[in-house]
Amino acid sequence: MLRHIHISKGSGQLTRLDSEVSRGLLPGSTSSTSTFETINSWIGECLTTHSKCNAAGPARLANVQYPIRMLDLQHNDIVLRDNYPPQNYACLSHCWGTGAEIVMTTLDTIAAFKKNIPWHILPKSFQDAVDISRKLRISYLWIDSLCIIQDSPQDWKEQASQMADIYENAFVTIAATKAQGPSQGCYSQTDPLFLAEPLPGYNRLVIRRRLPSLKVPCWPYEGVPPILTRGWTYQELYLSPRVLHFTSQEVMWECHSMQRCESKCHERTQGLPDRRFVEDDDELRMQWCERVEAYSPLQLTFVKDRLPAIAAIAKRMQDVRGDSEYLAGLWRDTLLLDLLWYIEAPEKDRLLEGSVPTWSWASIPGQVLWAFTDTPLKVVEVLDTVYVTNGPRLTGDILEAKITLRAPLLKMEGLRTVRDVHFEDHPELITKRGQDSTSPPSSNSPVDTLESIIVLSFKWDLIPSLHPPPSECYILPLASWAIEVPHGGLVITRQEGVANTYRRIGFVSMQHVTEVILSKRSNSVAHTPGNVSTQQSMSRFIEALNEDDRRYEIIEQSRIELDGALEGLPTEKFVLI
Repeated sequence: MLRHIHISKGSGQLTRLDSEVSRGLLPGSTSSTSTFETINSWIGECLTTHSKCNAAGPARLANVQYPIRMLDLQHNDIVLRDNYPPQNYACLSHCWGTGAEIVMTTLDTIAAFKKNIPWHILPKSFQDAVDISRKLRISYLWIDSLCIIQDSPQDWKEQASQMADIYENAFVTIAATKAQGPSQGCYSQTDPLFLAEPLPGYNRLVIRRRLPSLKVPCWPYEGVPPILTRGWTYQELYLSPRVLHFTSQEVMWECHSMQRCESKCHERTQGLPDRRFVEDDDELRMQWCERVEAYSPLQLTFVKDRLPAIAAIAKRMQDVRGDSEYLAGLWRDTLLLDLLWYIEAPEKDRLLEGSVPTWSWASIPGQVLWAFTDTPLKVVEVLDTVYVTNGPRLTGDILEAKITLRAPLLKMEGLRTVRDVHFEDHPELITKRGQDSTSPPSSNSPVDTLESIIVLSFKWDLIPSLHPPPSECYILPLASWAIEVPHGGLVITRQEGVANTYRRIGFVSMQHVTEVILSKRSNSVAHTPGNVSTQQSMSRFIEALNEDDRRYEIIEQSRIELDGALEGLPTEKFVLI
């Protein structure tokens, strides 16, 4: 039986009306009866066949930590309640836009909203979320701007710190995926290009344009949908057990066991990522860094939310890490490695200058990346940390944050960079390591000094024109080498007017001079000035290094030597703010 034909690459589908694929023909509106029949079939499949999605069983409702307030949708009126019986509820995940169109609960409006929230004041996305909840027979709905008192700092901080429980315990999250702001709603009309049309001359065959491939993370049709570009919605969608995405063309479903869509074009047996953190120290650090790397480029209406908007994920990480202190987006038990973040595209200004410490990635706009090494230098000690907030530790305003370290500090001025290293300047390396292919170099190598430290690259926190001159900068080495990862450290500068206190201004990577030479292109030999014997020695050196085992042996020994050089430096006590 003919079921499914690509008319041209990625552009069309030919379908028999009595085929399985015909069930994926779009109804034309995401508010249709057909759409909600499909949604209810997904819910039924999830509840009856997904053990992963229903691990808590019937006891779930009794153990749920409910939000302080929710919207009661049981009657014609919409009422804000803080006393309600335990039962399933839905959450709305949406974009605030500029914030001008958002209806908020405030200290002035909360009393009136507990009696009735007038339908006409609700923006379209809120109205649609109410309609969706009622069609799914869900009587309670949580919307951030209405269920948190927006002009009460105490209520906001307390509720923001509970966001993990709020979204994780919801029965389903309704995502206004296609809407840039609250006035655009959840529902949409499908573009006629994606609707089925009869194929002339063929009985019971229809043709439609195939929906485009889903993009990061799993859609869209016209670029990345707005909700996937926003900071707050990242943790909302990450923690929700089930998500209904109302996109510009169709409705999509994600739970922990599957991804479904009305068109059936892009269905998977894998759904939402497993939000559980693996209880292994190295894995925990990697998982946290990966979450921050994904979150950090996303947009926020208010820059003050950079840390609160990922606090729900931080809370789940805290549950696994136990006693480890949370320090402005970093963790005490892996602090020296957590400090090794950097950015590729520095901007002009720090976020919330003076409110977030310079050593926190949250002080810098844009995407944050990490140098994934796993070995702090033994010579570096964390002597003390101070972290004081006004309100909950994960969401409160930072009042004081500093790290006291004992570590070596290198003056940046005078340190060599990769550009300064040439073959002919190190004949002792060529002789010792090129001619003798059996014995590793001695730890008493002539270059086993400060001269062995070569700066590979600087990654500045702000645009280079804003950082101090080299004479005012210091390098704080933090981490030893890992496979294919050089030594890492920070670039810091003195805090004006405060003794023994420094600010972070960048990230630095370093290698031993031998490894730098090893990385230089082999064809550089042909352009090296000098006498014939030197060039012949370098040729033999490169030829010997073409043998992988010998190459890796020398690299490993060079990195051990660099460890020794850094750990042999004098240390001093200082504070990083």
